[in-house]
Amino acid sequence: MVSRSLFLKTIKLFGLSVFAIVFIGFNSFLTKPASDTYRDPSLISNSDFQGFCSGVQHDRDNSLSISFQATWLDSTSPNQNLFQTAPLNDGFRIELDTQGSPNLVASLRAGTIDFIPGESRLLLGRTTQIFLQWEKRSKVTLVVGNSSNTSVWDFQREIRCDDFRTALGYDSSRVFKGEISNMEIEFRYREPLLKIHALIKFLFGIVLGTGLLFALIPRNIATERIE
Repeated sequence: MVSRSLFLKTIKLFGLSVFAIVFIGFNSFLTKPASDTYRDPSLISNSDFQGFCSGVQHDRDNSLSISFQATWLDSTSPNQNLFQTAPLNDGFRIELDTQGSPNLVASLRAGTIDFIPGESRLLLGRTTQIFLQWEKRSKVTLVVGNSSNTSVWDFQREIRCDDFRTALGYDSSRVFKGEISNMEIEFRYREPLLKIHALIKFLFGIVLGTGLLFALIPRNIATERIE
């Protein structure tokens, strides 16, 4: 003999449990676009920036973009760098060639140096808009002024982004003789429909609703029996 109230409670609890499990599972697969934007590079920790780069390198849904303005004031020093993500050739950086063209430089595999040349040059005393976008693991675009150049890079090693600095690159001797301004860094990715705190609230609502539902079951049902 099983009481009807216990039977009903068991069925409802089982149904709610199955729903919660299925919902949590789908939430990990159903995603929405999201982004983090920084207009002050000093606010990004090295570990977070490394996470951005690793996310793009290993997940085709992620992308990283860096935009800024550069004003070149002194051309007497060679190999001036606009920024770096790590020293030497461990990350990527933008370095001016002898003609003043910004080149994106990186080492895609041990012992090599790869670059994307800028299609326009910086002019002394003039401010130029520069934009870099890294997306879909390997597609890299460099825009200098109104000219762009896109390449597909086959990364065979982990790119470091744990020492981001502006107005220098490779080492402390390759300093940019000018001004870097209006820098904006954006990391775009996909996240679950409900973040963890929202998911906890959702599950708490299920538990609370279940408790209220049980409390509203008429008392006389508890006295009925099922053969």
